[in-house]
Amino acid sequence: MKNLAVVGFGARAEGMLRNLNTFDLDTQVTAVVDSDPAGASQRLKSAGFDPAKATFYPDVDAMLSTASVDGVVVATNCNTHTAFALQAMKYNLPMLLEKPVAVSDEQLQALYAASKRYTAQALVSFPLRVSYLCQLAKKIIDRGEIGQVQHVEAFNNVSYGRVYYKSWYRDDAITGGLFLQKATHDLDCINYLLPGRKPVQLCAMESKQIFKGTMPAGLTCERCEKYHTCPESTLVLKNDYHNEDPGGNGCSFAVDTGNHDSASVLVRYSDGMHAVYTQNFYARKSAAKRGQRLIGFDGTLEFDWVTGDCVVHYHKDLQTARYHIDDNALYHYGGDKALCENFVSILHGGQSVAPLYDGILSAHMCLQARKSAQTCQFMALGLDQ
Repeated sequence: MKNLAVVGFGARAEGMLRNLNTFDLDTQVTAVVDSDPAGASQRLKSAGFDPAKATFYPDVDAMLSTASVDGVVVATNCNTHTAFALQAMKYNLPMLLEKPVAVSDEQLQALYAASKRYTAQALVSFPLRVSYLCQLAKKIIDRGEIGQVQHVEAFNNVSYGRVYYKSWYRDDAITGGLFLQKATHDLDCINYLLPGRKPVQLCAMESKQIFKGTMPAGLTCERCEKYHTCPESTLVLKNDYHNEDPGGNGCSFAVDTGNHDSASVLVRYSDGMHAVYTQNFYARKSAAKRGQRLIGFDGTLEFDWVTGDCVVHYHKDLQTARYHIDDNALYHYGGDKALCENFVSILHGGQSVAPLYDGILSAHMCLQARKSAQTCQFMALGLDQ
């Protein structure tokens, strides 16, 4: 039995760590730091842990200096990931760190500096790279079936995008913005499927065409005169769109919504190839799409996490191979399960499938993309610059 310490046992920790019990991974949460102990206790129970076996501590140092644990999980709000990770790293314990690992250049540089002194294994919460579909794509690419990848087109049309304008996600001071919320996963997957190629430069552009307006800051649906007619009101979404999840009750057309609603990133790699990624937050229902198209001289591989489909087009003969992964019952397409299995492996001496450096690199790319979109400039990539 391995004992875990958790910093921030909120909804994300509950959903992720439930896998430890669902798949009998022989772990117990025995130490917790959370600003809401009562709520955290309920979520512990929901995730299959015994709250009576968990001791609550006032802060990370008090917990890790006294509790006997084998690893630590950091799953707090995005803007505090770095600070809590830095505290935990002082104890050189294996760490599962939620993404994004940093939301500012200052946080990123502090984490990068600390990572050079940190000798334990860290696992960044990048479930897409270890999902069944991405792993299938990697095997096909590594077998050389499409030749060396020479171009990548990645896409993410988010059908539940209203959550980023109607809930706390609208506050980009907490989230760091939608490059760090979404693109961090997809850019990481591109890097993961292009081993040995280093991203060296990028440019980005963002738009805010739909979720903008002049409604008052802090307005909620129930207090709005357009409650019965606004296409994004909780009432209309429930009645006219067949109980569609409203994602929150904040006004999507208020002056304080924050966040772009579409964006694109163009990345140059060290050997001269480039990749393009685009994300959109007002696609809906069957328009949802998230995946990549990777093109080599011998073939093209495309996959979509939403449908679970992977298709390989062979350029030099008449074959097309089609695969389907039925992973709908597993959160993040099986990636959360794989992360938990890997973290338990790390506790027993195994290696991380999503090392801390990869999380730092992805956050760096997202931060540079944010700056590029704001300044209309190409940005160099380099953690030591």
